[in-house]
Amino acid sequence: MKRQVQVYGFAWYSPDAWQRLKTVAVDVNDLDDTYETWSKNAQAALKQLRRQGMRIEPVELDIDGLLAWCQAEGRAADAAARSTYAAHLLKQRHLAQGRNQAKVLAPAGKEGKEPRPKGLSAKAQEIARAAETLYRDEQLPVEVIAERLGISKSTLYRYLRHRGVAIGK
Repeated sequence: MKRQVQVYGFAWYSPDAWQRLKTVAVDVNDLDDTYETWSKNAQAALKQLRRQGMRIEPVELDIDGLLAWCQAEGRAADAAARSTYAAHLLKQRHLAQGRNQAKVLAPAGKEGKEPRPKGLSAKAQEIARAAETLYRDEQLPVEVIAERLGISKSTLYRYLRHRGVAIGK
């Protein structure tokens, strides 16, 4: 009897799919701000998981397919669903290729990444305080505040929400 090999599906995106994901994901605030940042982090996560001895196969996700699968499964399009969907697609790929000796799983964490710690780092807290001060001053548009602080607008809003600042008039 052959020993079953564990293979982990790793959700992967094209630049276009990443942009679409950012418009439909229920956990959009947990996603990296740009495709480039996501790609860099995903490649680092793949390397680390492989160094740990895990057999990882990237699975490019089609966002329309993901949404249809989530609807059929009664799931929200969040990180756990994306990981499970990637494992589902990988299992289908293996079966179609006659490679049914592998046990296909979804990696732990968010699409194989280490889960982010709760709260903000000390540096992020410092930036969040500065963002709150500049935002409450009402002298600068959010684009300028974000640029001055070296963060994206979405990160600025996330920091303001973290500080309990009411956004908008």
